[in-house]
Amino acid sequence: RLRHLLHGLPHPDGKLLFGFDSPLEIRQFCRAENGAIIGINEDPTFLRRGCSARIQLPREGSRVVFLDVPQDWSSDGELNFWVCLKDRPNCQFIIMVGDGRSWFTLHGAVSRKTWSQLRIPLHLFEPEGQPNWTDIRQFILLSPNQEPTELYIDEMRLKAKDSD
Repeated sequence: RLRHLLHGLPHPDGKLLFGFDSPLEIRQFCRAENGAIIGINEDPTFLRRGCSARIQLPREGSRVVFLDVPQDWSSDGELNFWVCLKDRPNCQFIIMVGDGRSWFTLHGAVSRKTWSQLRIPLHLFEPEGQPNWTDIRQFILLSPNQEPTELYIDEMRLKAKDSD
């Protein structure tokens, strides 16, 4: 119930999808697959405002699946989250949202070892198949890298189209 309350609170960056505020939230709403690891960030060097998630993607195809996301993203215009790299100077990633057969896909990169907010307009996502923003059932962060990557993420949000 508390999670649903937090999702409904107004925020200038949009509605909260994941705050990564506890090990319980990560266990219940995030699944690591193909060798990926996700947990609470306990490294004091990389703390932001409270807890965040530490994600390890050891190889190409490693991924984190985010569960219990809103099904209808049609009124949203932006996905945003805070990200910080640990060691590597550059990290490529793929974000996929869709129904499991058709996807909206974005290929992106992060190069900073300090916390920065990524703001990704949804119109930048490329359709594969016939995805529909009103039928989102899966949300995946995928590694296209051959080399291991470790990053931290925090406060993943969806911002409405008509928001500033």
